[in-house]
Parts: sequence; structure tokens; C-alpha cells
Amino acid sequence: MLLRSLSRCSTGREALAVSDRGDAGRLGTMVKKSGLVGMVVTALPILELITFFVLGARLGFLLTFVLSVALFFLGSWLFRYRLAAVANATASSLVGQDHSDGSKVSSGLLALVGAGLLILPGFITGSMGLLLQFKPVRTLVLPRLTGNIGSMVGSVGHRFTPRGDVIDVDVVPNPDSRPRPSTSSPELL
Repeated sequence: MLLRSLSRCSTGREALAVSDRGDAGRLGTMVKKSGLVGMVVTALPILELITFFVLGARLGFLLTFVLSVALFFLGSWLFRYRLAAVANATASSLVGQDHSDGSKVSSGLLALVGAGLLILPGFITGSMGLLLQFKPVRTLVLPRLTGNIGSMVGSVGHRFTPRGDVIDVDVVPNPDSRPRPSTSSPELL
């Protein structure tokens, strides 16, 4: 594969290598998304703490703590309920009783992720989890999410395409390479 290296970026990071297939746009997008994910993972706990303290100052610490615990129990109950619903939808689509395009399963999985977000401590993740429990919100989020997953799988999928003829080989052991029995006997003391 023909690769040409680009010069260093102004941020000091190594620039992406551009392949002869034109994958630079996809790789650049993946790097941008991974940087965004890293930023969110770093900033989310800080934002959750700020939200907890602001709500604690407005509502009182005890009520804020009770709301946080209630979100946890609601999330754990919803997770169990959504997991059973996703399992039933998956089983019915595998058996052939449900001939839909899988939107029922994917919507259920998104609701399951929302229930998992409710289990996490914090009001920001809890509110996102509550929003994902509503079908209209899932129908808005699902096409965008499945489009992103499809583009990521598509960018990786070209690596696994067949490249030419397949050569089938059977390995036969060489009769001369068998281990020979030892001629010397071990001494016993």
C-alpha cells in the first residue's frame, strides 16, 4: 500500500498518513471524533459535580441526594425491564416471527443504553437517560447513530475484502521430522 506521510500539524501531533484509496477524510473524521470523546469523558465528571453542587445549593443537599439515589433505582429497574424487552425482540426477529428491519431491536438497545445512563451517578447522564426512554427521542437519535456506525464499519470493512486468488493448503507432517526415541537410558541414583 502506497503511503505518503504528511508534515507535523501545528498542535504537535503526527498527521495522518494518506493512502492511495483516499481514506484521509474518514481517518481524519475518526481522529476528530476520538478527540471529542476524550474531551467529553474528561469534562463530564466535572460537569456532573458542578451540577450536583448547584442543585444541592438550590434544592438542599438531602433532596439532591434522594433524587440521585432515586435515579439510580429507576435506572436499575428500567435496565432490567429494557433488557428483557430487547431479548424478546431479538429472539422473535431471529426465529422469524418479526420481519421488521431491526428497528425494534435497535430502539430497544438505545433505551437500554438510556437505562444504563440512569444508573450512572449524576444529573446530566440521568437526564440523557430519561430522554432516551421516550420513543420520539429515540426515533430522532437512531438514524444519526446508525449512520455513524455504518460509516465506521464501512471504513474498516475495506481491509477485509478478498485480494486475488485463494490458495488452499493442507499441511502434511514430514515423516523424517518425527521425534526419535532416546537411545540412552536415564541413570537412577
